Amino acid sequence: PHHILSTGQAYRATLVRQLQAAAAAGPASTESHNGTGPPNILLLDDFATVLDSLTAASVASALGRALLRLNMRALIATPQVNFT
Repeated sequence: PHHILSTGQAYRATLVRQLQAAAAAGPASTESHNGTGPPNILLLDDFATVLDSLTAASVASALGRALLRLNMRALIATPQVNFT
């Protein structure tokens, strides 16, 4: 259950649900990026704020791999400049 998770765990679970919802909207294609259909873009704001730097780096790496695998794009805003 979500209520027994730590703050970081709950955040990562929420991130996964958002990624799944974006992926369920349909695969990104050429048509969705040339104005003939909706873009398949995930918007993340301060996605690593509640995470320590090691966990943030791990989540960022896994997120990047998932976005590539799903052929999705993301706009990510974060105050962290270095995840290492």
